[in-house]
Amino acid sequence: MDINQSIMNEAMHGATNRRLQGLIEELDHEEIQQLFMDDQYMWLNQHKETFHLNKKLKDNLKEVTDKYKQLGEDYQALAAINNTAANYIAENGLEEDYLQYAKNAIKNE
Repeated sequence: MDINQSIMNEAMHGATNRRLQGLIEELDHEEIQQLFMDDQYMWLNQHKETFHLNKKLKDNLKEVTDKYKQLGEDYQALAAINNTAANYIAENGLEEDYLQYAKNAIKNE
């Protein structure tokens, strides 16, 4: 299991902050940036029903999800995909919702 998969597993199972911090310290700078981009994509995908996203975006997210699963460790390709999610958050005024989610996630750690 690669380090990114370990981090995702820890995050999904409510890992303690210390355990997650230990994993993050093993990563280099580029990989840490990648984690933040992944988080935006995952958040948007998780909440696609909440925001009543249009069919085109839902189809796009499904396509992105399929690509995401295939790409594995191709950081450049993942960065491009996740940048699309970050742009969508910004263009549709969802920054406040995302920031609130991020603050709550940090508070709950």
